[in-house]
Amino acid sequence: MVSDNTSFSLALLKQLSNNNKTGNIFFSPFSISSALAMVMLGARGNTATQMSEILQTEDCWGDVHSSFAKLLTVLNRPDAPFTFSVANRLYGEKSCPFTQEFLIQSKKHYRAELESVDFKTRSEEVRIDVNHWVQQHTPGNITEVVDEDDLNELTRLVLFTATHFRGIWNKDFSWSETYDAQFWLNKNDSKPVKMMKQEEDFACTFIEEANCKILEMPYSGKEVSMLIFLPAEIEDDTTGLEKLEKELTYEKFVAWTHPGKMQTCYIDTYDLNTVLSSMGMVDAFDHTKCDFFGETYICSLLVFMNIMVLNGLVDFYMTVLILGGRCSAVSHPLPTPVAFHVFLCCIKSFFSMCYVQRCFFLFSN
Repeated sequence: MVSDNTSFSLALLKQLSNNNKTGNIFFSPFSISSALAMVMLGARGNTATQMSEILQTEDCWGDVHSSFAKLLTVLNRPDAPFTFSVANRLYGEKSCPFTQEFLIQSKKHYRAELESVDFKTRSEEVRIDVNHWVQQHTPGNITEVVDEDDLNELTRLVLFTATHFRGIWNKDFSWSETYDAQFWLNKNDSKPVKMMKQEEDFACTFIEEANCKILEMPYSGKEVSMLIFLPAEIEDDTTGLEKLEKELTYEKFVAWTHPGKMQTCYIDTYDLNTVLSSMGMVDAFDHTKCDFFGETYICSLLVFMNIMVLNGLVDFYMTVLILGGRCSAVSHPLPTPVAFHVFLCCIKSFFSMCYVQRCFFLFSN
């Protein structure tokens, strides 16, 4: 499960980077993969095969769903030194005959209850209820994820996955150490931002083949940590990340970040229809080929929203997937954390890759 999720994370990062070479990227592999896995419960034929291949799983009815269930239990355990809560929800058209097996398995493995609603004649009322649910499960930080034109009489199923991570650094930054500095977008362009610093011992290493430094910053309890990949230098007409992103694979990620390799040293929202199609999940987005529950309900919209509060304290991530309907994608990029020039980072636990971020620019006050 860990290798599958990490492989999917890095493959998705590469595809998003190809489509957005000079912009911020922030997504939750766990949120996306669990949402797709839920939908995969109802997928059939070639649609199911393509989804399984995208998620790097061997089959769509094997251990993948029980593995997600175990992972949810581990991440949500009350004695964890961090908070990683996941809320899943299904809204289904009341006249649509969803199979009992799909409903049972969704509840069993993903704790996702189905609420029967009337998309055909009361789509606006449903939209308001959906946004209210989102507000409740992201303590008001995400107020409106579904716009007026996103739901209509053709919508059949809406799936939500909201993740909330809260962790405290094992070694806190001091707010009094905040200072102004230049963040370099490339070799020639920079912008002034607020920086924080600390002088402590952290695990780090240098990867010669990728020409980058890797720094690990653990959260309290050291079960979860942030890995920062910082290019050693920026060459002319580059951001410094091109070589790193080209070289990065699952095998190299594991080797580069292995504890034996590290030494102690002193130291936005996406429409993924096109992205996932280019990765091989084609049929789900083609109304003539898609196969969900034995019907051609096109997977017409994937929306990802996030909020990340500075200093690594709070993060919200929302995955929305809609089957059926005429939908338009939306995105809401928001502020992210800190380094002197462009960098790549991820938040990982022993069990899964939780978040991945590529930072090209910071927001100044």
